Amino acid sequence: MGLNPFGVAVNPTTNRIYVANAGGAGFDSCSSEPSYSVSVIDGITNSVVNTITVGLGPGFVAVNPKTNKIYVTLTGGCCADGNAVAVIDGSTDTVVNTVTVDLDPFIVAVNPRTNVVYVTHGGDKITVIDGATDTVKATFSIGSEARAIAFDSNGKFVYVAARNINQLAVVDASNNTVVQYIPVGKRPHGVVFNPANGRIYVTNRNDGTVSVIDSSTRSVVATVPVGGFPRFLDLN
Repeated sequence: MGLNPFGVAVNPTTNRIYVANAGGAGFDSCSSEPSYSVSVIDGITNSVVNTITVGLGPGFVAVNPKTNKIYVTLTGGCCADGNAVAVIDGSTDTVVNTVTVDLDPFIVAVNPRTNVVYVTHGGDKITVIDGATDTVKATFSIGSEARAIAFDSNGKFVYVAARNINQLAVVDASNNTVVQYIPVGKRPHGVVFNPANGRIYVTNRNDGTVSVIDSSTRSVVATVPVGGFPRFLDLN
């Protein structure tokens, strides 16, 4: 592994795990160093099989298992290699593109059904990238500081944690418009969608809870205490 490992993503098709190494100075640094990389781990042997050098300050990682592309946010601040998303070809473990985005790219998520990539930033803006061409196709705002992103089974709706207003924003993927806000707990951060039951799970950092939402009614059906300051979550 590299220095200061941060974001993690898994390709279930190839059984490879990708870890962004933010480097010794952290993912907000403007200093250039070779430790800015992505470690590739074999899920069978749990060993590092490759290390891919990327741009400054790699933060979060997302994988499209259908195209075998890996997306890494580069939060290099004012640096030339920052404010971008590195695109890695999983078949060769090489950076094949770097997409310039707005300031402070944070969390990246990819919808495999539509081959569209979404990037949240330090504020309320979200960048939309066409996964086929690796180009920015749109930007939009949810009216609040955006955090994690999830998608419904059909790729029709995007769910975004709206941290400043304690809501989950429901976005129509066809026009990037917020169609509803769902009240959740304080400072929502992580979001996952369960295709098996249509439930959305949202971590509420300042409540120490997870909100459980029925996506068909867009209402909270349970609030689960988990303690601490939950940020991210995942689904098995």
